[in-house]
Amino acid sequence: MRNKWTAILTAVLFLTSVAFAASTETVLYNFTGGNDGGYPPSGVISDQSGNLYGVAWGGSTDNGVVYELSPGSSGWTENVLYTFTGASDQGLPMCRLAFDKTGNLYGTTTGGTSGLGTVFELSPNSGGWTYNTIYTFQGGNDGSLPDSGVIIDKKGNLYGTTQEGGGTGCSPYPGCGTVYELIPGSGGWTEKVIYSFSGRDGQSPSAALIADKSGNFYGTTYYGGSGYTGGGTGGGTVFKLYSSHSAWKATVLHSFSKANDGANSYTPVVFDKTGNLYGATMNGGSSGNGIVFQLTPNGKTWQETILHTFSDGNDGANPHDDILVLDAKGNIYGTTKKGGTIGWGVVFKLKPVSGKWRLTALYNFTGGSDGLEPVGGVFRDKSGNLYGTTFSGGSDFAGVVFEVTP
Repeated sequence: MRNKWTAILTAVLFLTSVAFAASTETVLYNFTGGNDGGYPPSGVISDQSGNLYGVAWGGSTDNGVVYELSPGSSGWTENVLYTFTGASDQGLPMCRLAFDKTGNLYGTTTGGTSGLGTVFELSPNSGGWTYNTIYTFQGGNDGSLPDSGVIIDKKGNLYGTTQEGGGTGCSPYPGCGTVYELIPGSGGWTEKVIYSFSGRDGQSPSAALIADKSGNFYGTTYYGGSGYTGGGTGGGTVFKLYSSHSAWKATVLHSFSKANDGANSYTPVVFDKTGNLYGATMNGGSSGNGIVFQLTPNGKTWQETILHTFSDGNDGANPHDDILVLDAKGNIYGTTKKGGTIGWGVVFKLKPVSGKWRLTALYNFTGGSDGLEPVGGVFRDKSGNLYGTTFSGGSDFAGVVFEVTP
C-alpha cells in the first residue's frame, strides 16, 4: 500500500519567529468540577441561536455531563442536559458533539463498567432532553473505544471510528480499530463495520471522519503505517475509504515516519476549496513537538508539505485532539496543548504569505483564571470569533469555555 501511494515530502516551511496578535480572551464559563462538570476533553459546537454545546467529565455521579451554554445580558448560563450514570450509558464522554438536521445531538463515551464505549443520542422535547444509548460496543469485531465523534449523512446514518477491535492484527491490542456505520430503523439502530484496520494501513483511528461529495471518507490513525511492526508502532496514517463493488477499501494517502514529516495524529483532516487536505500531528517534526501539514493530490499520489513545525516555544507544542478551522481566505486556526510564552498552550493562526506560512499566536494561556491546555481546537463563528475549551485552569482549576476575539 505504501509503495503504491508514496507521499513525497516536498517542503518544510517553518517560521524562525512567531508573530503575536493583540487578541482578547474572554472566559465564558468556569467549570467547578461538581454537578456542572469539569475537565472538558473536547471543544464546543453551536446551534443557529448561538448557544454552545459540549461534554465534560465530573457531574453529580462523576461520570460526565452534556452541557449547553446560553448567552444573556448578564453573561453565559450553563444548563446540564444530561448527567451520565456510569451504568448502561457508561459515561466519560470524550468527543465533540454533532447535530442532525432535526436538532438531535450525538456523541460517544468510553467509560463505565465495561469501558468499551457507546454511541448516544439526545433528543429535545418540551420538558428537556431525552437520552438514548443507540449502540454499546462489545469489544470484538464490532470495535471498542470510540475515541472520536460521529458524522451524519443525508439519510441520518452515523459514521465513526473505534481505537480498538475489528478482529485483525495489532497484538496485544484486540484489533487495530474500525470505521463503523450506524443505521436507524423501526427496531432501533444497527451497527455495521465498514472497515477494519490491520496495521500497515493504520492503527488506532482517534479522530472524526470527514466525507467528500462522492461519499468517500477521510481520516487519520495514531499508529500504524509503513513503520508498523506490531501493536503500538508506526507513526500513523492519513487514509481514504472508498466503496468498490459493495465493499469498502482503504488507500493510505500518507504514512508518517515519526521524523520531520510528523507522527501520531489525533486530528481530523479538513478540505480546502481546491481539494487539498490539512491536518496536524501531536508528535514528530524536526523538534518532536508536532506539525501542521498539507496533502495535495498529485495524480494517484498525495504530496505532503509541512506548513509549520512547532518548536515548544512561543508558537506552542503538541496539537492534541485539535480540529483545524479554515476561513474563506485560506487561513488556518487551531490550538496546541502545550507551549507558548508560559507553556500552557496557544490559540494560533496560520496565514499563507508569498508561498510560505506565517504563524501568529493569537492567545497564550497563562494557566491561571484564563485556563490551561486547550485540547479541543476551536469553533469559528460568522464574525470570526473563536470558541473553545481548556482541560484545566480557571477559577476552580476544572477548565473553562473561552472566546478569543482576533
